[in-house]
Amino acid sequence: MGKLFDFFSPTKNRKDEGIKKKDRIVDEKFSTKSFFKLLKNRIMSLLTLNVILTLFLIPIITFFMGVSGSFSYYDRTPESNVFLVMNGISHYEEGAYMNVLLNVFGDTGLISRNSVATVWLERSIVLEFLLFGMANVGFAYVLRETVRCNPVFIFSDFFRTIKKNIKQALLFGILDFGAILILIYDIYAYNMNSSEWMYLMFFYLSILMIVIYFIMRTYIYQMMITFDLPVKKLVKNAFLFTFIGLKRNLAGLLGVALVVILNYLLMNVTFTFSVSLILPFVLTISVCGLISVYCAYPQIKKHMIDPYYESIGKTEDDEDEDDEEPVFVDQG
Repeated sequence: MGKLFDFFSPTKNRKDEGIKKKDRIVDEKFSTKSFFKLLKNRIMSLLTLNVILTLFLIPIITFFMGVSGSFSYYDRTPESNVFLVMNGISHYEEGAYMNVLLNVFGDTGLISRNSVATVWLERSIVLEFLLFGMANVGFAYVLRETVRCNPVFIFSDFFRTIKKNIKQALLFGILDFGAILILIYDIYAYNMNSSEWMYLMFFYLSILMIVIYFIMRTYIYQMMITFDLPVKKLVKNAFLFTFIGLKRNLAGLLGVALVVILNYLLMNVTFTFSVSLILPFVLTISVCGLISVYCAYPQIKKHMIDPYYESIGKTEDDEDEDDEEPVFVDQG
């Protein structure tokens, strides 16, 4: 167990020397190499964080359980509406031709009827509008501190951040979740009608919009827990950061895509199928989040945090070393 703990430990301490204050895993350039070091050393924290986040996503899970039909009633009924007409006529007309028609149009199929459980499971999605923003601010704070190589008490810090940012979390969470649902619906609807060139154009435009918004979301929640800014300003800055840090943003997007694709490919292998179903609830989401924050935080640090400290003649590290109350107020 000791060797296993040392493997996942954030330092290479082997002689009980403790953690040095300047002993950081992530280098100043936030390189790819240091990311994998960070991922290895914080994997257990990511597991815990993913499980906590999953609890906030239960309404989404129950919604899909409802629409899957697992709790619905099923009845057998004729597939063709003509059968009802033929069946009515057969009460007054007899003959071989009528039996043939009844056989032709008499094929039956299953139809589902919503049960009470199905209705409530589907309606549970409404709760996610309230939980979504809260889950994301807690998630963003833990990941930011992970990238900054600061010690994190995951459970307490997660809920403390929610408490401090509850108003903006609720407001933007409703807008955020609504925007995601609309964009997903647009992609689905335009894809169903993609045979027409105009709908096909809107389909690709919707994909572009969801990609841009996916990048923006990371910046919005990071700034929300770090700065005291109104929602309008958060959205504006996030849009600018999407293009200012385009290189890192695309790298992060590629990294997230690779993790999701890997998880999907595991579903096609028999002996890893069960593991691939569990992974999103215990690891996949937090790894994707870490990739996004790792790519976004350097841009926020460079363009917003560092200029502030330069204006007062300090650095971000000085705040940790100073015993006095810091001037820079962290909203997390």
